Amino acid sequence: MRSRDHLLLIAVVLISVIVTVSCDMKLNGGGVGTYSEIESSVDLHVVGNPKRLKVITGPMPGCKAATKPNGCIVVPRTDTAKINFELKTSPDWHFTKMVICKGDTKDSQDCDLDLMDRAQFDARTGNVPGINPDAKGVIDLTSLSPTLTEFNLHDENVKAQDYFYTLWVCDTDDPENCIPTDPPIENGGRH
Repeated sequence: MRSRDHLLLIAVVLISVIVTVSCDMKLNGGGVGTYSEIESSVDLHVVGNPKRLKVITGPMPGCKAATKPNGCIVVPRTDTAKINFELKTSPDWHFTKMVICKGDTKDSQDCDLDLMDRAQFDARTGNVPGINPDAKGVIDLTSLSPTLTEFNLHDENVKAQDYFYTLWVCDTDDPENCIPTDPPIENGGRH
């Protein structure tokens, strides 16, 4: 073979490899750094007597949680998520904390989060820097605002793992009167 034929053969092989790798990355969920951000909302109301925190946003399509609870968030593989939480009730109630735990079911959830789990999430409002959960999965939402009624949770979705989040709201006039709710987040992972 002549030198020119060798170069042509090498070029064809290289182009074939590049096309194959590109197609494989698209078919298998993209590569590292290839993702999009989905936006989702979870709306809540304080209702009833005694008071309870009701999620009024249905589960996202594809939620595999056994009972398909309202507020179930699905973050598909290769995506990150911005989840907007809004308390749509009187200004007498506000968010005080969020606890994020990992587990396949509520009964098996574990709130001891390693650094990777903690780095997955941060709560934020506007241009305020995000707050990550502590080692017990707790995010102190009052540090964003003492009367917080809306915030965003950013979910990096780095690894495939199901999480449960417990949101706490408290009565502004009676800070000891607090109520929780705990729907799941299903992360598909990005890798």
